[in-house]
Amino acid sequence: MEKKRKKLIIFLSILILAFIIIIIMPILSFSEINTIKPKKLMYEKKQSFNSVIIRDEVLQLDSEAILKIDKLAPEAKLVPKGSLIATVTKSDGQKYEIYSNCSGFVSFDIDGYENIDINAIKSMDDTDLNYLFGEQSSENRIGIKIIDSYIWYLIVDVDDNFYENYINDDTVKIKTDNSVDRYIDTRLVAKSKTKNHNILILESSNFIQEFIDGRKLEISIIEIQEQAYKIPNSALTQKDGVVGVFIKEYYGVIGFRPIEIIDSNDAYVYASIGDENGNILIKDEYKKTIDEHSDIILDPDSVEYGSIIK
Repeated sequence: MEKKRKKLIIFLSILILAFIIIIIMPILSFSEINTIKPKKLMYEKKQSFNSVIIRDEVLQLDSEAILKIDKLAPEAKLVPKGSLIATVTKSDGQKYEIYSNCSGFVSFDIDGYENIDINAIKSMDDTDLNYLFGEQSSENRIGIKIIDSYIWYLIVDVDDNFYENYINDDTVKIKTDNSVDRYIDTRLVAKSKTKNHNILILESSNFIQEFIDGRKLEISIIEIQEQAYKIPNSALTQKDGVVGVFIKEYYGVIGFRPIEIIDSNDAYVYASIGDENGNILIKDEYKKTIDEHSDIILDPDSVEYGSIIK
């Protein structure tokens, strides 16, 4: 009887020890696993291009005989037709009052591009476009002009990829890379292609007063601008053919979350934050993606799905 009791105790002890080993071994095995929380940010992908501003500009006065202009209307100020905008002294010593012959924004900057018609841009050849984007101009000539429409255009010389990616009536978001530093939604109204130029003609009706005296403008075309999670490339893995990451769930269990990659570089991927519920569409089914609190496993090869870590 005593022998049976001892054997039973030994058996139970071995059983308990085996159970303990089964439970704690995964914890001991993966006690040094490194995790990281994804960084939420506004991801922006853009590329810079040169552009030329074309407006409907009425030339009021452009003469080498002008000696002096006394400006009576502030530049970029909207004036009605018939407004007194300046007095001009000519080389004969006579003074003349200048009244606006249309309503619009006043400018005293004459550069020689005033008479370029937007429709002519569409049929320009390489020689014309080289001139348009070249350095030559007659800037700072004495004169007066009125911009008589809120509509203005950007003639943008882009690369082949950008040219092919857009079609007429597309909304093209740009960022002005100057002191104004403004985001503007424009509309693509025409495209033209020559041997050396890929031209997009963008239209806007906003903020014209901020660019009255500018002609050449460096801009960035925004390809992507949205909230995203920044994740190291090394954290990516796959489960059942779906790209995602391993995360440490509650109680240390290794779980899997799919991600939708917006863009990537050599070091990081930028993943969608999903809909208002944090879901993304995977194989025609909405699945929960990562959030700001997810503990992402940095080395997915060091763990197994469903295992337990500290």
